[in-house]
Amino acid sequence: MSRTNSGSADRFILAVATLLLLLFSYFLYDDSLLFPQRDESGLRRIGRINVSGNDVRVKSATAFTWFPAQQVDVVHLNDAIFTGERSKAQVRLEDGSLLEVSENSLITLNTRDGQMNLELRYGDLDTKLSPNKPLKIQADGKTYELSGSGTVRINKSGNGIDVSVTEGSAKVKGQKGEQNVAAGRRLKVSADGAIETAATPVITTPPEKSVVTQVFRTIDAGEKRTASTALSWTTDPLYEKYQYEISRDPVFLERVHLAETRQAGVETPALGNGVYSYRVRGVYKDGRKSPWSGIAEYRIELTPELIPPPEAPVMSRKQYEFNAGEQRKRAPSSVPKPVVSWSKVDRAKSYRVQFSRRPDFENAQSYSVEGQSLAWPDSKPGTWHVRVAAVSEEGLNSAPSEASKLQVNLDELRLDPMNKLSVSGPLPFEQAPPGEVKARWTPVPGASSYLVQLDGSSDFAAPQQFSLPAESDSAALPLPRPGQYHVRVRALGEDGRPVTAFSNSEMAEYEYVHEKSAPPPAALRAPALVEPFDQAAIFLQSTRQPMIWLEWRKVLNVSRYEIEVALEPEFKRPLLTERLENNRYLLRRQIPVGKFYWRVRAYSEDGVKASEWTDARQFTIYSQKNEAYIP
Repeated sequence: MSRTNSGSADRFILAVATLLLLLFSYFLYDDSLLFPQRDESGLRRIGRINVSGNDVRVKSATAFTWFPAQQVDVVHLNDAIFTGERSKAQVRLEDGSLLEVSENSLITLNTRDGQMNLELRYGDLDTKLSPNKPLKIQADGKTYELSGSGTVRINKSGNGIDVSVTEGSAKVKGQKGEQNVAAGRRLKVSADGAIETAATPVITTPPEKSVVTQVFRTIDAGEKRTASTALSWTTDPLYEKYQYEISRDPVFLERVHLAETRQAGVETPALGNGVYSYRVRGVYKDGRKSPWSGIAEYRIELTPELIPPPEAPVMSRKQYEFNAGEQRKRAPSSVPKPVVSWSKVDRAKSYRVQFSRRPDFENAQSYSVEGQSLAWPDSKPGTWHVRVAAVSEEGLNSAPSEASKLQVNLDELRLDPMNKLSVSGPLPFEQAPPGEVKARWTPVPGASSYLVQLDGSSDFAAPQQFSLPAESDSAALPLPRPGQYHVRVRALGEDGRPVTAFSNSEMAEYEYVHEKSAPPPAALRAPALVEPFDQAAIFLQSTRQPMIWLEWRKVLNVSRYEIEVALEPEFKRPLLTERLENNRYLLRRQIPVGKFYWRVRAYSEDGVKASEWTDARQFTIYSQKNEAYIP
């Protein structure tokens, strides 16, 4: 039972609160019910009031209460009219005169000697003067007379009044004289009756400054830019400074700039595309302001022009093939690199070169180059796809060129001569056991593996194939029966594709001899020189550290080699003599320019027996510098 009573009470309270809320909302819309009715008995009617604002109030001389103007459509003698913030009122007098009271103003309406007498306590008042009907304005106990046929604005600010004529003309009379005022002019009448006049500023901006057109080059179609222009107007020495206003609309609801200056013109702030309205007014030393000038416009038209990307380069070749061995022969002291090149492109600041294993250039290696060629520093053996794009000063990339193929081959593979496998035994030839020979080659830097082929015919029509890892430099090859076999080898890249041509073909010979007819052991064979080639010409930057490789083919079953270099072919006084186990020697000691002769011989495994010297080869050293040589 108690819960039922409690619920009923809550609904009653809610209903009362809702009713009060609706009542207060109505009072916010129309507060006339809050005020007593105005007593108009005994009052003289002089006009009617039209309200065009929010807070407009009227008070008669005999009352103490201000009444909202919404209640009032009649104005009586000695009535006071007040306008609040963002409010104004229009008063139509019985004689046809129209008074407009601006916001934040207070006036009192009365007549004296049959003439309208307005007491302007503060604020602004606009009216059109009637011929032969002077208007008297009272402010701070002083009386001023306005006559004529113009439209005027009267402002009470500080001591005295300001009178601006917006249309026609007017005569203003004070205690110390009178002054005719033309349209566009403004004067001040001080409290002591002195008259000062100043012209409303007139905009004098030249036509060429009223339109700012510009086409700017850009790489972004959506780029927005700004521009400014110069505005100017007439001046008057009575003004201390000028206030100017810029807006996006002619009624100045979308103001973008408001500032003051002491000059007769300004440079506007930088603004984007659009039409802008502006106006100016003078400011007196006491802070009073003249009427606004007429409204003028200026237009900003900034048009982007897209900068096109540069044209695509053209690769100089469709197919590149690089053989490191051939390049090293031409320049023994350098480290060769594959070079690609392309056509020159106008407006290109640099070029972006890409290398990839895949034709779609996934995971491509990219390089930025300012010239029109690139010696690829990170080249690896195998087949590559290469393309290039131009890059402009603005950072725009051209379309890539048509891709070319680059085949990178490593140093030429050299297969060492193979010793003859001689086996003797009691079995007949038909029952000879399988044999085995060892094939050796010069390792190639960068190879991922090696492929060795063994075939009974020199055309390798049906070879046996053996795959060896990259660290290998030899392979044990099985020979099923006595006879002659052909052997060759090539290097493979990381993708399993060849990165060198096949090496030279060497013969592996398996000889089986019955013990009764076994021949005497063969003589030790001399090495075969490889490079430099005979009569080679070598050009060096410096002879102090020449870095020249002298290389020969390996000989099986030897312990070491002996090399001699001399200045004469008879080797009577060798320039150097070295013994070493490897089949190559790096000449890097200081040497003179001129002709050199070199030869090599091998020593048996026991170090006692030596082969014959090889035939001597000759090479010539040329240098760009004339360096002293100390033997």
